[in-house]
Amino acid sequence: RLWGAIGVMVALMLAISAIGLGGLKSSNEQLRAVYLNDLQPSNDINRMMFLLSDNRSQIMLGLQHDPGSPLSKMHDHPLGMHIEKTLSNREEINALLDKLKGVTLNERQKTLLDKFGETRERFSKEGVNAARELLKAGSYTEANVVLLRNINPLYAEMQKDGQALVDELAKSASERFGKAEIHYAEIRNLSIGLLVAAIAIGTIGSLLLVGAIVGPMRRAIAHFEQI
Repeated sequence: RLWGAIGVMVALMLAISAIGLGGLKSSNEQLRAVYLNDLQPSNDINRMMFLLSDNRSQIMLGLQHDPGSPLSKMHDHPLGMHIEKTLSNREEINALLDKLKGVTLNERQKTLLDKFGETRERFSKEGVNAARELLKAGSYTEANVVLLRNINPLYAEMQKDGQALVDELAKSASERFGKAEIHYAEIRNLSIGLLVAAIAIGTIGSLLLVGAIVGPMRRAIAHFEQI
C-alpha cells in the first residue's frame, strides 16, 4: 500500500510536469508565430512605408536645387545626394518585399500584400523613378508636375493599402493572443485540478496508512497489557 500510494503520487506529479512542459512549449510556439507571422512583417511594412515616404521627401528636396530658384545656392550638397538616397531606399524596399514573400500569411493578408506591392510599384515607376530621371536631366518643372500628379496621389493610396495590411496583421496577432490565453487557462485549470487531486489523495492515503499501521499496533499493545 505504501508503494501504491507513492506510485499514485509520482504518477500525478509526472502528469502535472508533462502538462506544464507541454503548455510552455505550446506558449513558446504561439509567441514565435505571433512574432514571425504578425509582428515582424508589420515592422517590415512600416519600414517600407517610411522609406517610400523618404523617397517622396528626397524628390521634394531635389526640386529645391533648381538653378532658377534663389534658394538653390543655400544647399551645401549636390543634387546627386538625393538621387542616390532614393536608389539606396529602393534596394532596401525590394529586400524587405522579398523577405515578406517568404512569410506564412493567410489569404486575406496575401491579397493585401499583393495590393500594397502593386501600388508601391506604380508609386516607384510612375512617380519616383520618373521624377528622378527628370531631375537628372535638369527638368525641374516637369519633375514638379510628376510630384503633384503622380507621386502625391499614389503616395496617399499606398499609405492606405499599407495601413490596411498592418491592421490585418494586428488583428491576426490579437486572435492568436486570444487563443493563447484560452489555452493557458485550460492548462492552468487542469494543473490546479491535478494538484488538488494529488493533495487529496495524499491526505486520504496518509490517513488510511496511519490507521492501517496504528490500529493493529494499538490492538497488539492491548493484548500485551492483558497478558
